[in-house]
Amino acid sequence: MTLIRMISLVCFLVVFGNKAVAQDTPDIIGNNVNLYYHNYDEAEHFYSYILGFKSVHEINGYSKTFQISPTTFITLIHDDGTGRARHSADEPKTVAIALLTDHVQEWYDYAVEQKLKIRAPLKPLGDKNYQSFFVTDPGGYYLEFEYLADHPENTVLFPLLEKSEHIYPDKEQETS
Repeated sequence: MTLIRMISLVCFLVVFGNKAVAQDTPDIIGNNVNLYYHNYDEAEHFYSYILGFKSVHEINGYSKTFQISPTTFITLIHDDGTGRARHSADEPKTVAIALLTDHVQEWYDYAVEQKLKIRAPLKPLGDKNYQSFFVTDPGGYYLEFEYLADHPENTVLFPLLEKSEHIYPDKEQETS
């Protein structure tokens, strides 16, 4: 599957309008979001096999961490009802993950082909600064696949994206 580069919420906090305010922010060297699931196996299959994200750490049957960018990670946590997970998979889903890609149409076609739960379909770019669609993962978390257009509002983000390394699954990792 084609590459995805993710810019975390941090970048949106660092950039305000068309001028960077990085001098006012602390050094952030990485970030991770924990997502909680009753059906951990289904979530693991979704991120590993369907989306093809690179797995970098696993505690067998409890958690699995995927690397989305050099410094950004998503960790799936199994809520088996014992309290070990610290949070419940039944809590409101207050996280949405934006996945930036230059191949948003291909990802959309793939999402349709895989019969993913599409919450907002891909619309024509027109004169907007981005084009995106939303799906929900097996636990109900929103994933936004987003293309940033060549637009004045995006000029500050492009140099940050150029520095971002492409992350691919290991060759032995099976994906669809």
